Amino acid sequence: MVIFITFAGLMSLYASQIHDEKSKQAIVTTESYTQTQQKIKLFMYDGCSYCVKVYLFLQSQNLLHHVEFIDAALPENRDLLRSISGRTQAPYLVDNDAGIKMAESNDIIQYLAKKYNVQFTKLDSSAIILHQEGNNQDSYNPATFISQVCASEKPVIILISTTWCPPCQQFKPIFLQIAQEFADQCKFICIDGDANRAIAEELGVTCYPTIICYKKGQQINPKNYRSKEGLISLIRELMRN
Repeated sequence: MVIFITFAGLMSLYASQIHDEKSKQAIVTTESYTQTQQKIKLFMYDGCSYCVKVYLFLQSQNLLHHVEFIDAALPENRDLLRSISGRTQAPYLVDNDAGIKMAESNDIIQYLAKKYNVQFTKLDSSAIILHQEGNNQDSYNPATFISQVCASEKPVIILISTTWCPPCQQFKPIFLQIAQEFADQCKFICIDGDANRAIAEELGVTCYPTIICYKKGQQINPKNYRSKEGLISLIRELMRN
């Protein structure tokens, strides 16, 4: 078996496994690809949020041992991916036993869930709770907000921002994109700090934008999250047992 994941975003999760495998062979070749024991293969890229999303699903369902990860960034592996799929898009799944090849992270996750008979619900946009900024009628109830968040079975990531804060306007689209991509892993809440001052104060917000997380009822105040890579790293940490 050959596993190639040099991804900085995933290295800490299985660095020792990579070290052992790299000592055996440097790259995946076409010959080894076709002759390796029939294990699902996943081509992945460093820094790709969709790739990380598939990995987190596999990790949460204890399915990592069923998969051979291949670093699509290596020239040899990228050429191999192009020869298989006609493109270099990743994540890309190859299940030789079933004769299945597919791209798109959501499709891959749904296929793996069905193949290994694990419970998994399609992405539900209701997992993203968005506050309509400027409409006080849509403000959250400060008396129940924290208790509802603490009751969530999934980790909750809360963005507190304002309409007048330039950094908020730059960061919020990134947050919403990641929320769409990882709605199956975490719950995301976006609230206006002006319309929800009581909640912002209770959360201890002192500047905007601020992210507060809750996991199993415990509040977490992360650092270095104001980027796509930072958010992905935060989600990865929250998904660890």
